[in-house]
Amino acid sequence: MAVACAKLMIVAVWLFLIGLMVATAAELYLRPSKAPERKTWPNSTSSLAELQKGYEKFAIQHINPFYLFFFPFKAEDRAEINNPVCSVGDHGFRGPGPADAGGRKLAFLLGGSSAFSVLASSNETTITGYLNSLQSEYLFINAGVPSWNSNQELHRLTTEILRFQPALIVAYDGANDLATQRAYHVKGFPCPPATPENFDTLSNLVDDIRGAPKKSVLKKPPLYQRLFPSLTTNARWHLDRRFGTALSAQTPAPPMSDEMIDKVVDTYIFNLSLMNDLAKARGARFIAILQPIRALHLHVEERYLAPAKVSEYQRFHRLTLEKYRPTFEFHDFSKIFDAHYAHVQSGEAEYHPDNIFADEVHLYDKGNAIIAGEILKRLQTTKN
Repeated sequence: MAVACAKLMIVAVWLFLIGLMVATAAELYLRPSKAPERKTWPNSTSSLAELQKGYEKFAIQHINPFYLFFFPFKAEDRAEINNPVCSVGDHGFRGPGPADAGGRKLAFLLGGSSAFSVLASSNETTITGYLNSLQSEYLFINAGVPSWNSNQELHRLTTEILRFQPALIVAYDGANDLATQRAYHVKGFPCPPATPENFDTLSNLVDDIRGAPKKSVLKKPPLYQRLFPSLTTNARWHLDRRFGTALSAQTPAPPMSDEMIDKVVDTYIFNLSLMNDLAKARGARFIAILQPIRALHLHVEERYLAPAKVSEYQRFHRLTLEKYRPTFEFHDFSKIFDAHYAHVQSGEAEYHPDNIFADEVHLYDKGNAIIAGEILKRLQTTKN
């Protein structure tokens, strides 16, 4: 009996050591390099994993005095995270900036990660990149920032963009206003609609800036997270993409009430109306676009549709259309790809040039090209 127990203990130790070595190897592999070589970055036929590497550091949130969270505050720090897939200039615009106008009118695309075109294979295959290749009247500036909602867009419009005297402002958004509020709802953290993402984390770090930090600040993360931070983050990210935040956090996700979604819609439309008023007051045309949302399209594989999220997106969409009043130019792109395809292709495991959606809201190059063409149609067929 003692010999059998000893053998089992030895096997358990070996399994533990093997698991530890595998986890260590995975952590070293997933940990981002400080200076990636150009050859490691993908082209338009690269795998999804390779594309994701180009956006890793742009997903990190840094404190900004105007927008709460932004890219690195210092221009030189922004330059360090640039790579052949994705780069931002001194002002934090992806691709060309106002100085590159060359006599063209300035147009700005506001929004979150979908406007920023996360998972586009290059700056040229973003929505703004395609818009700049399809026409020459405007230089479209990509002012999207991952995770941003309409409140942060409004702040950027007032504090930065209007200074450039733009001729056109396009707000391409909607999903983050709902998704961020849903995340706070799941966590049980009371925040008003349009609160930036991760405000709860920031709140836990600071109680009174002139006083002592909260005790929760001193609480260390679990040992596995300290030993394998990149592996933990990557595993949670994939769980969130596949099953939703509720599963990766191992907590049930109660449905959002109609009243809560109603408040989100009210804030979203109010912010759009303010952006319209500010833009027009400075002589610019304003266009609001409710971005494409995979769950609202008719012909999408069921494995990509989580019933709870589908219901929430549907209610958000319905209330947005009900509450919108034609005081500003508004276009519903939420189901735009149904007009192009009988079946809207998605791909969450691997990149394929025929896929439109990369996940619930992010588009691959082909999707970005279609959206650029649809925006251009609205510019040409609707009056200011």
